[in-house]
Amino acid sequence: GRSFDGVKARYAREKFFVDGMAARVASRKTGSSTTGSDLYGVYAQAAPRKGSEYEGYLLLFSDNIEVAGEMGIPGDTSIYALGGRAKDRFGPFDFSAEAVVQSGEFRGDDHAAWAAAFQAGGNWGEAWKVRPFAGYDFATGDDDPVDGDRQEFFNFFPTNHLHYGYADYEGWRNIRSPYAGVSLSHGRYVTQLKVHRFMLEEEAGAWKDAGGNVLGFDATGESGVNVGREFDLTCRFAWQEKTTLEAGFARFEPGQFARRTRGEDPSHWAYLMMTVGF
Repeated sequence: GRSFDGVKARYAREKFFVDGMAARVASRKTGSSTTGSDLYGVYAQAAPRKGSEYEGYLLLFSDNIEVAGEMGIPGDTSIYALGGRAKDRFGPFDFSAEAVVQSGEFRGDDHAAWAAAFQAGGNWGEAWKVRPFAGYDFATGDDDPVDGDRQEFFNFFPTNHLHYGYADYEGWRNIRSPYAGVSLSHGRYVTQLKVHRFMLEEEAGAWKDAGGNVLGFDATGESGVNVGREFDLTCRFAWQEKTTLEAGFARFEPGQFARRTRGEDPSHWAYLMMTVGF
């Protein structure tokens, strides 16, 4: 397993702060740092009113590890990401929107990519609270795996299942994904149902899971872009002040691309989790 060793400094005002950070991935087994995998960044947030967040950030990832790229020539990775995010609410309605562009080198290949995400929802009720919501996730994919130019968005160090399904078959890369859902809360109970539709942004690009492993690939593009859809149901109970119980179930139904490159059977995932705070 791995964790981050790093440092962060913050300058803060009443409704504004700026963070500067530097971190390196370290091994939990040995306690030593890895070669490379460095992350540097500047992150700023303004909150002009309650419930609002307006953010901007600049990140640099560098690994200093030479790996063969698309042309078979070894090179290291240095990727810059410039992005912004807005979150706000107006009466019962709320929204969030984020966009980020990347440039640099990935394993010595020229890297240029971008991604965006948007969600809007509403909140109604008092004792029983209902929140319907819908959104769209997008990230570029690579159209040619051997040309020395990489357009697949780099997902940094993700925790993706909250955003792209608990089956962990998707990450923020080569994706076009509309989704919709509804959550119902009452007292200490929260239940949510969410439905995702997954499509490739680039039909000749790879389908990769949350960890970046290739699940399907068709360089000809003849398998289409329909990866499939996923249904996620989660239930959470605040048992004690700092103790939460959560259960979840996910079903992934393969589309044409997934059936041709990986198989026709649907997948299921279930979990039970307890979180204890101190």
